[in-house]
Amino acid sequence: MASSHAKKPEETASVSKEGRLYYGWVMLPLVILGLVITSPGQTYGVMVFTEPIRLELDLSHSQISAAYMFGTMLGAVPIFFVGMLQDRYGLRRTMAGCLVLFGGACIIKSFANGWFTLWLSFFLLRCLGPGSVALLAGNTLSYWFHKRLGTVEGFRSVGMACAMAVVPMGNMRLLRLMDWRWSYITFGLTIWIVVLPIMLWLYRNKPEDVGQQIDGEELMPEDEQTKLTSSLHRSYQLKEAISTASFWVILAATCLYAMINTGLFFGLVSIVLDRGMPETNAVLMTSAFGFSLAFAHLVGGFLSDRMAARLLMFLSLGLFTAGLCVLWRGQSAFLLIVAGAVLGLSQGVFFGASNPTWARYFGRDHLGRIRGIAMTGMVASSSLGPYLIGLCKDVTGDYGLILGLFAVLPIPVAIAMPFATPPMKIEVKQDELSKSVLN
Repeated sequence: MASSHAKKPEETASVSKEGRLYYGWVMLPLVILGLVITSPGQTYGVMVFTEPIRLELDLSHSQISAAYMFGTMLGAVPIFFVGMLQDRYGLRRTMAGCLVLFGGACIIKSFANGWFTLWLSFFLLRCLGPGSVALLAGNTLSYWFHKRLGTVEGFRSVGMACAMAVVPMGNMRLLRLMDWRWSYITFGLTIWIVVLPIMLWLYRNKPEDVGQQIDGEELMPEDEQTKLTSSLHRSYQLKEAISTASFWVILAATCLYAMINTGLFFGLVSIVLDRGMPETNAVLMTSAFGFSLAFAHLVGGFLSDRMAARLLMFLSLGLFTAGLCVLWRGQSAFLLIVAGAVLGLSQGVFFGASNPTWARYFGRDHLGRIRGIAMTGMVASSSLGPYLIGLCKDVTGDYGLILGLFAVLPIPVAIAMPFATPPMKIEVKQDELSKSVLN
């Protein structure tokens, strides 16, 4: 049975020997839901509320940007410990706790009445939503899929991309029905009443919890299970992972995307208004970004199962510079839409390739800690973008200087990306597909 199984793994990839659907396909929409529900703390979810909050609290552009920056920066610190909790207590329990706290953070945001309380609300939202819940959702599929990890990560990312396309429009409509305070109360109650019960009912840590194997493979004798687990969980400890150049190159690119895109979308309404265009153009650009991102995530994830991820990431950084140049010089609605589409294509290909790479390069046993460090860096760097955008506006009167700087920054990281090769410690037998992915 073992030999026939090795020859035809595709026969059991989705349905077990007993005819049961592989539970990993149930986990996929749950992971997407977990990511989408982080929208109240994501920059694309906050952007529509930024101007009403700023005007009501009587803050300058740099003041509200500073509140967002310091809240995000300090919010990045606890994320590493959330990764440790994941490794110790499992994804399910950690996810439930973070959702409870994130719903509370949304409620707290509604009571902000000055700079300090606004900063506190940003700290809680950024730490618990885009930080902790997104980290746990992003780690989940690595425990359920191996051969098709890139492809399913692409599907997962499509949900997030679609949220980016539709959430700003939905928030704008919500803002017309109620003010920003009641909007955040609505977000918090939705997390508590709808999302949390669904997660407690259906969410599971790993295939073994439901009597299955990774990728939906048939159950095997215990010694063969141990051998398979050993090969799939070829694992670096955190100190070993951070000693590799690949870790830092991929992390640098990830942080660059976080810093620049967070800054752009946080200040996008102001950037558009500054060019004499209506704020609806900012929503159009965001929608173009989201739909392009959805398509590119699928392509990037599919290709990452079939070619070297570092080459895809190199290509994406080139597209990143191109899209930023269009945004920098664009003075029309059409060029804003083009810039959004190119930026979405760039980010989609990059994260479609990089998300599976963490598990494929460094293993799964310590994935919570390793990606916790990466997520901490990503969230911390995202704090700088909005502040730089706001500071540039207050000092120079426009956004030209900072947008030009953003367009140049991806170039040196792109030059280093081809050297982000798989760590040498990986010494396990792999099928031809895995060999093509890693080499």
